[in-house]
Amino acid sequence: TEKFMKTVYLIRDDEVSLCLLGHISESTIEPDVLEEIMDADIVIIPAGGKPFLPAEDAAKLATRLEPGFVIPSSYKIPGLARQSEDAKKFLKTIGGAESPLEKLTVKKKDINPNETKTVVLRPN
Repeated sequence: TEKFMKTVYLIRDDEVSLCLLGHISESTIEPDVLEEIMDADIVIIPAGGKPFLPAEDAAKLATRLEPGFVIPSSYKIPGLARQSEDAKKFLKTIGGAESPLEKLTVKKKDINPNETKTVVLRPN
């Protein structure tokens, strides 16, 4: 199977931190990187299966990171040429998520450290 270089971005401001787990195909993350991203308030994670993380692995990793919000990415959407699964398997595994949202605005007061909310954003 094809493996991708792990691309991880952590963006912090005074209130909220966002972690983007980009093109990752394995759920194993180096301990020093894991330590840096463990306190992220929002995590965007590829959840559409091949060629990236399988949905179940993505859900386990998101649960392990314990963010206030988790947003799946890289899943099947209309018009996408790349083969991938839709977000249903990820959502079933991790739980939550209402209807897709047009946008998400998060303030520190919206983040419950004891609960992870799953949010699906509507593709444009």
